[in-house]
Amino acid sequence: MTVKVFPVTLFLVFCVVTMVAQAGLEKNLERYQKGQYEQAISSLDSAIALHPTAENYFLRADCKHKLKNFSGALTDYDAAKMKGYSGPELFLHRGICRVSMQMFSGAREDLNAYISINARSAKAYYWLGVADYMEVENYASIEMLNLAITLDSAYAEAYYLRAANHAELRKYNKALADYGLALTYSPQLYQARLNMARVYLETSNYQSAEEILSELRLEPIDFLSDVYYYRGEARYRMKDEEGACKDWKEAASEGDLDAKESYEEVCLNRDGKPKYKKQTYFEF
Repeated sequence: MTVKVFPVTLFLVFCVVTMVAQAGLEKNLERYQKGQYEQAISSLDSAIALHPTAENYFLRADCKHKLKNFSGALTDYDAAKMKGYSGPELFLHRGICRVSMQMFSGAREDLNAYISINARSAKAYYWLGVADYMEVENYASIEMLNLAITLDSAYAEAYYLRAANHAELRKYNKALADYGLALTYSPQLYQARLNMARVYLETSNYQSAEEILSELRLEPIDFLSDVYYYRGEARYRMKDEEGACKDWKEAASEGDLDAKESYEEVCLNRDGKPKYKKQTYFEF
């Protein structure tokens, strides 16, 4: 009597393929966690060609999202959903992606769907606040951010965005307080310090603005031209025209067009030459 082993062989092949696919997914998840998004995407492209699973699509979407390829990420989030991805985080991640694409109606639908599952998600309320802010709904944004902060009292980004809302509503004391709280929980949130200086400029506290900007100039920032421009504004309003001109010249050299305009208007004479000569203590 002949024993048929073909079904068993198929089962073993299936098990091997499943194990290999799972190992590949775990490896790509590891790459994602290490920030190796391009490598993960390349590997996931191959994996999806062979195994177009919901998990592979979702992970590739997250990688594209991190690289700010929002349209590609959204396509993959939708594919993961169609393939049966059941994790509630899909609503959160896709909602955030849609906010970034200014698809606010769909974003709110996703974020509220996530909140219906996880009502204590500070992150979901924060991104609802971002959507409201981007649509210039300052009071609605503040309401969402208040909920986020209630759930996570150390949420630096929520304080920062609430401060921005207050500043736009000209509630400057509240804005300064929230920028301060953002910095308490995230001291490297240098943009908060810049915006504090801008609020001080708005409220004619030029000395405080100048002090903050002088300190900020020494930090590892990628918005140095803004620092020089606003410090130039502060110095100009404190009647330090020469100091303002030096700062505007620095900002203009970094490509700041507003600083260039201010420099040309204030710091050049009728012949187009600088009013203030560079001082030197090394002369023959």
